[in-house]
Amino acid sequence: MFQAEKAAATEFRDADGYDLVGACCALETCGLRDFLPFVCRFCGKKFCQDHADAAKHDCHALVESKGVLATSCPRCGQTVKWKDGESSEEQALQQHACAASPKAAAEICPAKGCKSKLTAMNSVVCGECKTKVCLKHRFEDQHPCRESKAEWLSKLAAPKTSAGPTGTTFWGSGTLGTTTAKEETPPKPAEVSAPQLLELKSRLGGTEEQKAVCLQTLRRLLSNVQKDPTNAKYRQVRRENQAIKEKILDVPGAEDFMKALGFEEQGEILQLPEGVSLKRIDALLRLVL
Repeated sequence: MFQAEKAAATEFRDADGYDLVGACCALETCGLRDFLPFVCRFCGKKFCQDHADAAKHDCHALVESKGVLATSCPRCGQTVKWKDGESSEEQALQQHACAASPKAAAEICPAKGCKSKLTAMNSVVCGECKTKVCLKHRFEDQHPCRESKAEWLSKLAAPKTSAGPTGTTFWGSGTLGTTTAKEETPPKPAEVSAPQLLELKSRLGGTEEQKAVCLQTLRRLLSNVQKDPTNAKYRQVRRENQAIKEKILDVPGAEDFMKALGFEEQGEILQLPEGVSLKRIDALLRLVL
């Protein structure tokens, strides 16, 4: 029987004469020499192809794993994942960077008896009362449209309180001194009621396209004031501006409607006074334009 000679320490062979390439299968009942052995990820030993799987060599370090598991954080609702066998649910929740704020409650359709959640795919804003409802109750007679609209109209037409008179200051013993005025608020223009505004809107002349462009331009003017109420340039438009002339002033009835919204004529400029409050502008954008 052939027996390999023991190799010198300087040669690339082991004590049995095999080349120092690969390894023998670590399974005692196998011992097959494999030049490309597989390393077990649990015990770290080398095995041949037939016994590479941990179950086939009865690996003592084998840990049964269910893979990646997940749960929801009870505080922020985010998904928390962990690898089974390497961590636990408690450890994963402790290591999770929680937002520490509970999820906002989902909006529910305001229609009576409806419990539908208002999502991006199952909601619509009513064109009349601007209420967000589900698709099932999108028509005016299926949700509290009339009540909402009446509420907005009452707010729009409600009278506003004005500032009191200026005061007089007396100095010394019975001697009348200088009169100091309180900080005056901008004068509040007369407000046209919502029904009158809607009536003027219905009287706009021209084609449907001209009326649509006119209303869109007015809506943009008021939206700019709403975004930056202190910017004076947003509160005034010049008559000589070609775009304003074509889109608004050339439309029959549009100038009267614009003045009813609150714009005042000052020579060649139509200006929205500072007395027109943001609440008024918001109501106009919601109900009239």
